[in-house]
Amino acid sequence: MVAFGPNQREPPVTQQLPDKIIRLRDLPSYVGLRRTQIDTLISRGLFPRPIHLGARAKGWLASDIATWQEGRIALRDQQTNGPVPSK
Repeated sequence: MVAFGPNQREPPVTQQLPDKIIRLRDLPSYVGLRRTQIDTLISRGLFPRPIHLGARAKGWLASDIATWQEGRIALRDQQTNGPVPSK
């Protein structure tokens, strides 16, 4: 443990930077889907819900999108590593 004198400040607490917010106009390039496809997946509960930023603005946390993408990759890998369907 380090002792600090009366004129010394404690070191700053390391804080994690806030998650980046991806706006709707940029989202299709991140996920490879059209806006209508994204809306359909949201309504079915298959895509992360947006954060409402204002009256006409919404966005998604980059970490939520990354988690969704990881899930899609895992699903792909599970399907390709499973039994091969017979013809």
